Formats: sequence, structure tokens, C-alpha cells
Amino acid sequence: MTFRTRLTLLFVVIVLVPIVGFVAVLEIVGVSPSRGNGRSDARLMVAQRAATALYEDATSRAAASLGALASDRAFARALQRGDTGAASARANALLGARGLTRIAVVRTGGGAIVSAGDPAAVAPAQRNLTSAAGAPVGVLEASVTTAPRYAASVRRLTGADAVVRAGNRTLATTLPAARTVGLPQAGRPQDVEIGGDAYRAAAFTAPGFLRSRVHVTVLEPRGGHPRLLIAIILGSAVLLVVLCALYISRVFQFERQAEELERQAEEARDRESQLRRVGQAFASGLDREALLRTVVEAAVDGVGAQGGRVSARALPGAPLIERMRAGDLDGLEAALAIAEEQALSGGTAAVTVDGVHALADPLRGSPGELETVAVGRRTPFTDAEREVFGYLTAQAGVAIENVGLHESVQAQAITDELTGLANHRRFQETIDAEAERARRFGQPLSLVMLDIDDFKAVNDTYGHQQGDVVLAEVARVLRASSRDIDSPARYGGEEFALILPQTDLDGAYRLAERVRSGIEALRIAPGGDPGADPLEVTASLGVSALSDGATGPRDLLARADAALYEAKRTGKNKTVRSG
Repeated sequence: MTFRTRLTLLFVVIVLVPIVGFVAVLEIVGVSPSRGNGRSDARLMVAQRAATALYEDATSRAAASLGALASDRAFARALQRGDTGAASARANALLGARGLTRIAVVRTGGGAIVSAGDPAAVAPAQRNLTSAAGAPVGVLEASVTTAPRYAASVRRLTGADAVVRAGNRTLATTLPAARTVGLPQAGRPQDVEIGGDAYRAAAFTAPGFLRSRVHVTVLEPRGGHPRLLIAIILGSAVLLVVLCALYISRVFQFERQAEELERQAEEARDRESQLRRVGQAFASGLDREALLRTVVEAAVDGVGAQGGRVSARALPGAPLIERMRAGDLDGLEAALAIAEEQALSGGTAAVTVDGVHALADPLRGSPGELETVAVGRRTPFTDAEREVFGYLTAQAGVAIENVGLHESVQAQAITDELTGLANHRRFQETIDAEAERARRFGQPLSLVMLDIDDFKAVNDTYGHQQGDVVLAEVARVLRASSRDIDSPARYGGEEFALILPQTDLDGAYRLAERVRSGIEALRIAPGGDPGADPLEVTASLGVSALSDGATGPRDLLARADAALYEAKRTGKNKTVRSG
């Protein structure tokens, strides 16, 4: 290869580096097509997982009412007689009593026997029905939510739009323009155009009513600039590079300078590759402590610092507390402290104190805390090192924001929105775990089931909003009466449960009585009007324990449920032990 050829190739590399840097900046700020789609897909996957969890949670809540529906005598007699009119009338009466949106019965051979309630209901729970002789009658289906409410919940929780369809019929959408657009029903994320705007779409399929399938599609706006425009810009830049390289190759004749420039270009490419790998590590981490450790270690290594640390302040004015460190901080503390205070007040800070140079930047993605990352050494930082430090802290902020979103979605997926207690899904997980722990260590375990007396009358007389107030107040009493090791939960509708580890039947009965007395003492002003006659509430409770003969979590639940219904049958506002 001739010197002229080597010099030409060298100049091409030198000029291309800023172009690559330009593309890297586009990637960092999220305006290039690949980066835009990548970030859209990341948000889309979180939204899809959250939408799936919300659907499963609605199905679990509906399942809690199937037993009572199947055991309703009037409903069962009408089905056994084949009197669909009477069965439909009873189903409509049960809708309000159980807080359900739809009830249906499907024949074993196909076709609906009963269908009552909102036709846009989704997330049904199912249970097989048999006659007194044991012959299959059909499948009982019930739901506690509708497609519009479910789609609104997905939008409120994730910020993504949702479209719910059954076959070719759109049941609900938070994006009206998507009502008539063809959307994917499953598979990888896809590009779709809706109302002239570009979106990324992901979908999943779930069971619907009457043996149908429901297709849920979540939509995120697609990031990025048009590819054609970027291709034109880069093509023009490459052409300009080639022309300039031909000209410069005739001017410069010093091979040593060419070799030095080539070495510098290679170092720049290595540093860029290192930064990209660090950025990918930040983006993929969901462990907050491990992520902070990676942040400070990457910052120290990236700028060649002597040492660094991540510090946090819980409230404005509170002292900064060191969370994580890397390297040697001996002699750096004073400079780091000043740099951290300046960073929290006004962004990126660079200070020099007694010959120690320090850089600090706030981690803007941190939820609920004021966090900074700071590094220091005894030689000044170059402009390039400051840019590297700023890039790393910006990437770290995005990663920490993703961790916060992940933690928020996880918490909401196992919490009842109205009462703040654990939901039915979390209750099932907890009782299984506590039963196994009690069996392994030979410890007692008890369960309290609670049902608000005459709750339907509250809804019918004062409205469902007042009913929600009653549920929230009962949940407050249940939470206040529980110990730290206890697990209160909303079981479904107006039913609650309380798991009591390390508690025998007598201890559970005494605690249940405290809960019952606390609910009986409630005085709730209807509509928030203190001048109105207060609304009084009572509850019936059933108590069971592994020590009274229950063989496992399902048996424990069945015994507590039977005791609860005995309390209802014998006068309400009382606690009954199983046995």
C-alpha cells in the first residue's frame, strides 16, 4: 500500500470519527431510528407485561365470586330446569350483589344458556357446572371489569395506549383513531401507522366470554427521524470526506504525522466502543444497588480518577450520605463534598480544592432521593474526560429511571388499587408460602376471612362511591389491627382476608374480635356530610388454623370460609371459629 493510499485512508477515518460521534449523540438523546425504536420497544415490553398482569389480576378477582354464584340455589334450580328466562333474571340480580360486570353460562356442546351484564366485559373467570346427577351442564363465566375500564387502567398505569378486540369487533380503545386499523394479535413488536402517526405495537391473546379470544394490543409512539433524511445527510458527508481526502493527500507528505493521527483515531474508536458497552450495561440492569456500583466504577475507570462515590440526600437540607464508592478516596473527601453540593444546586460541577480536582453530576432519574456521583484525582480533567463523565451520568440516570418504573409496575401488580392492601393474587402467593414455612418449622398458622354485612344495601342506598369509602375504612381498621408479620388482603368484592403467622386458633379469634369491634365502631358520614346520620357498618368473620385439623392452605381457606358463612347464617356481626 502506497503512502498516498495510507494517508487517504487515514483522513477518511479522521473525518468519519466526528460523523460517528454525531450518530452516537443521536443515539444518546434518542432521536435516531434505531435508538428511538429501541427505547420505544423497551417501554412497550414493560407496558405489555403490565397489561398482562392487570388482565390476570382481574381474572383472579372474578374467580373469588364463582363459588358463591355456582352455589346460589335460585340460579342453580333455574339452570337445572332449563328455564333460561329465570336463570337470566337471577344472573342480573347477582351482578350488583357480587360487584360483577357480566355473568354467562355456556353449554357444554357450545352456545350460550345465559348472558347477563355488559357485553364489553373482559377477563372472565370460569368454572364447570354439573347437574345433581353429575352430568355436565356447561361452563359458568364471570367478570369484574369491562374492556373500557381495563384499557383505561393500562393507560393510567403505563402511559401506553391500549386496544381491546374480540374477533373483528373493537371493545375498547384509548386511541380512537386505532378503532378501524389492522393491528397485530401476537408476536414481536411491529410498526403500525395510525392517523398519520407511527407507532410500535405489541399484543397478547387472552380468554374472553363464550369461548371467544380477546386480543389486547399496546401502542407506543415510535421514536426516530426519517431514515431517508439521515441517509442523505450521511451520504453527502461521506462524499465530502472522499473529496477532501483526495485534496489533503497531495498536501501532506509526512508519514510520521499520519501514523500519529491513525493511532489517535484508533484510541477514539476504542473509547467509543467502551462507552457503548457501559451504556448497554446501565440500560439492562434492574438491581438498584448493583446499578449504582456499576455507575461509580464506570465513572472512575472512564476518566482515570483516583476514586469516586455515589451519595444520596433523602430530603432537601439533609446531609449527604455515601451509598457506594470505588477506588481510593484518601485526600479527596473535601473536594468531592463541595462538588456534590454544587451539583445538587446547579447541575454538573467541576471544582479544585487544595490541588484536588473533582467532577460531580446529579443522577436525575433517582425517584424520591437526591443522588449524585462524584470522582476526583490530583491532576486536572480534560474537556474530553468531562464529556465522558457527563455521558456516563446521563446514561445512569436513564437506567435508574427504568429501575424505578420496573419497581412501580411490580408493586402495582400485587396491590389492590382501592384499599392499598394485597390483592387476591398476592394473597394466594403469601398463604402458600406461609403454609410451607409453618409446616417446615412446626409453627402455628391461622387465617381470618371477613365479609362486610349487607354491603349490597350500602351500594343500593348510598351509591357505589360511598361503598368504596366503606371498603377503604374497613381496610384501614384491618391494617391497624394487624402486626408487622401479618398479611391483610382484599380477597374480592366486600371480602377481606388476614393471614396470621405464628398464631394459634385462640389468638386468631381474639384478633378477629378486635377487628370486628373496630369495624362496628365506625361512623361514616354519607357523602362526606358531617350533618347527616352516620352510616354504621358491621362484619362477619370466620377463623381457622392449621392446628384445628386443616391439612394445607386450600383446606385452611375452606374452613375459614365455612366459619364465615356460619357467622352470616346465625345473625351476622360475629366471629365464628372453624371446627
